[in-house]
Amino acid sequence: MKPNKASLNRMNKNELQWLVSNRCSKHGHRYISHFGCFLKEQHIEEKIAYLDTEFYVGKNRWGKLAGDWGFFFCWVIGDGKGHYKKDVIKPSEVKTTRDKRIVKSCITELKKYDRVIHQYGDRADIPLLRTRALINKIPFFKHGELYTTDVWKIAKDKLTLSSNSQGSIAEALYGETEKTRVRASIWLAALQGNQKAFKEILKHCEADVRDLERNAEKLLPFIRLTKRSI
Repeated sequence: MKPNKASLNRMNKNELQWLVSNRCSKHGHRYISHFGCFLKEQHIEEKIAYLDTEFYVGKNRWGKLAGDWGFFFCWVIGDGKGHYKKDVIKPSEVKTTRDKRIVKSCITELKKYDRVIHQYGDRADIPLLRTRALINKIPFFKHGELYTTDVWKIAKDKLTLSSNSQGSIAEALYGETEKTRVRASIWLAALQGNQKAFKEILKHCEADVRDLERNAEKLLPFIRLTKRSI
């Protein structure tokens, strides 16, 4: 079976066998060892997910986010082409299963992609998602199954801004940001299961993803995408 995926770790046995049995035209090597040639010759590009999440978590004694002291409110994933998927916690779930359902739906959606791009996600969204998945007994990505790119790191390394926050990056590059401000009273209401609060937080998350997509479009050309796993 001829594969059409950009990641070896997402291929089944028959697809891997095809890579072993066939060779690249440029070097004559088996595709399994010259996977880059396979991608170029078959015109296969990575499927990229632009992820943002909103959550409430505490911090431990060292100031690090503590995923066992809170839960996710929502997530939004864009594909960079104007299509979006999202999920938000239900009021009834706050005092029962909490974020179990939306953590599972987020992971399920991410499995459709080869790479996830985010803002400060390597230090927040991704480890928190992994923590909540393990606590909720939901299978998470193993090493090499999903690649990661953090726009915050790109801005930090390649630009000299007063702040590397998502809103600051967007304002510097485009003159404006879609980022909204969520009042403290909204976050507190969400902790009590207020549905209107969830909707406002979800709207905030959607705006963040749109900023993320635009910022990534500007900054990705300055780096080489690596095979760094989440």
